[in-house]
Amino acid sequence: MELLVSALLLAAAAADGPRVRVKTAEATVVGTLLAQDDDRLVVGTEDAGRIAVPRLAITSLEESHGRHSRGSRVLKGAGIGLATGAALGLIIGFGSGDDTCRPGEYCLLLFDAGDKATMGAAGLGVIGGAVGALAGLALPRDRWERVDAPRLRLSVAPVPRGAAAVLSVSF
Repeated sequence: MELLVSALLLAAAAADGPRVRVKTAEATVVGTLLAQDDDRLVVGTEDAGRIAVPRLAITSLEESHGRHSRGSRVLKGAGIGLATGAALGLIIGFGSGDDTCRPGEYCLLLFDAGDKATMGAAGLGVIGGAVGALAGLALPRDRWERVDAPRLRLSVAPVPRGAAAVLSVSF
């Protein structure tokens, strides 16, 4: 875990580094990567300022690959809610069958299963869309991608007059 450095982090020495989520056993820190050295990452957060996270304490490191806008989250939620509500309305409408009027009863409105399915799909679709739009506000804003620790391999081989060590890093 010593070398939790990828090309992303190497290029992040500038003040405007990537947005990162650093997890340790005790806490999760979300903010902008401000600096790094062999021992720690410095993350700037909106509420706590600059936080230094020891590299050895890091259990997971993720980079944000953009944020979903509020509008896209609301539209996604509304679309899922609309589709779910409409499907439920169709099932209920068709499942209830055709209305019938028994002899001697006064029946004002009679609907066949297709009409009830259409009305159910429209009504529950609108309700589902509204509920889904509200739920869309709760969808995650960031798209996180894990930054894997590079794999280290140390090879030692005998050579004339001693031994040679080769350290290789693969990403």
